[in-house]
Amino acid sequence: MATHLRGETSLEEARFVLFSEETYGLFARALRELTADAIFVELGLKPNSEMVADLVELEPDGRIKIDAQNRTSKPGIFAAGDVTNVYAEQVLIAVGEGAKAALAAYEYLLEQPVEEKAATDTWR
Repeated sequence: MATHLRGETSLEEARFVLFSEETYGLFARALRELTADAIFVELGLKPNSEMVADLVELEPDGRIKIDAQNRTSKPGIFAAGDVTNVYAEQVLIAVGEGAKAALAAYEYLLEQPVEEKAATDTWR
């Protein structure tokens, strides 16, 4: 948690208090203080999952629940990226998850039954 940010036109000093996993839930003060020359601010984003809210299971925060193959609770619907419950909202992770979802969708389609071929080969 940031405790101090200083600078007029750019960041000159930043101080943070670090929490241990065991004590974080108890709001215990830090194990140590850390000073940094730069910071990366990450805002909590609201996932844009409204379009599938009635189709697939969502987490309480609105993220789409997926398994290791990016399958949702609805067969044939796959999800990837920051809208899912995958750890870390980072571009490289989203790209990798997209590739996984595409491969899983391809495998899903291969497993689906094929309709009978039309009796004629002519286009109508």
